Amino acid sequence: MGTERRRKKKKRLNWPAVLALVLLVSGTGLLVACKLEPGLLEVFQPMGEESSSESPSGEGSPAPAGEETPKNHLPTIRLEAETVWVKAGADFDPTANLTVSDAEDGALSYMQGSITPVPGTYTIISTVDLARPGAYVVTISAKDLAGAMSETGYSVRVLAEGEQPGSADATYVDGILVVSRKYPLPRNQGGANAQANAALQRLQAAAAAEGHDLPLLSGYRSFDEQVVLFNRYVRKDGLELAIRYSAPPGQSEHQSGLCFDVASLYRTFATTEAGIWLNQHCAEYGFIIRYPENCEDITGYMYEPWHIRYVGEETAQAVMSQGITLEEYLGID
Repeated sequence: MGTERRRKKKKRLNWPAVLALVLLVSGTGLLVACKLEPGLLEVFQPMGEESSSESPSGEGSPAPAGEETPKNHLPTIRLEAETVWVKAGADFDPTANLTVSDAEDGALSYMQGSITPVPGTYTIISTVDLARPGAYVVTISAKDLAGAMSETGYSVRVLAEGEQPGSADATYVDGILVVSRKYPLPRNQGGANAQANAALQRLQAAAAAEGHDLPLLSGYRSFDEQVVLFNRYVRKDGLELAIRYSAPPGQSEHQSGLCFDVASLYRTFATTEAGIWLNQHCAEYGFIIRYPENCEDITGYMYEPWHIRYVGEETAQAVMSQGITLEEYLGID
């Protein structure tokens, strides 16, 4: 009534300014949407990141807030027997003693002819020679689709004509445990040895008193730990070479807990002052150089001046003073 209403001027939103402000506040590159034309939506993504058409809950995306990321399980390798007995010359299928599966992926397929599994498969490394009676090993490596890997193995005894399956127990000769290619140690036997560990400490202390450092590089290793190590060397150098310096699982003295690698894994260690001292004095503490030089045809392994085996002082003195191998001392092959 006489009062004139003034129409307020509607302010237009400055979209470019709003966009700049949101980008400035977000800083880290949260997805920003702005209206360009009716019905169109453009998604902006920080530089350096790849766009993805997967939904936030898709594979490879983080779990929603408050939820734990599902745990991926390692592949499962089930063995029917820890030792398989087979007659020389008979057929032998290394996969018949096992099943390989994964909780998330189901059964894994055998990748025949390969020693390195790809996701969703398993591979086998076998030392078995059906033409020669003796002790052998089969190792299995399984990898699931997520890349997680499990490794284990089992022993194989190839029987000579007329020989029957026997015991898979450890072998003792004159009270001394023998672990070698011919005399394997069952996977459930062995372990850290307190007497050998104490002797090693006395040896190291005596060496240190004379200015020689003999650090422990490797001691007890379980059957499955040896599987992983042996497989690694086979993949690196091939079976024919690897087996000359690395024992197959079950055939390694490290599983017994009675041997140690000290100081250096180079053969030149033998000519160092510490290496000379070790060779001259190890027997005083119950140790022998287990794989002497030029004795590979007897021990089965290359010269290892760093690899010492605990056998007790009396036996060690006898072996080292005569310059012979443990096999020669015990009268075994």
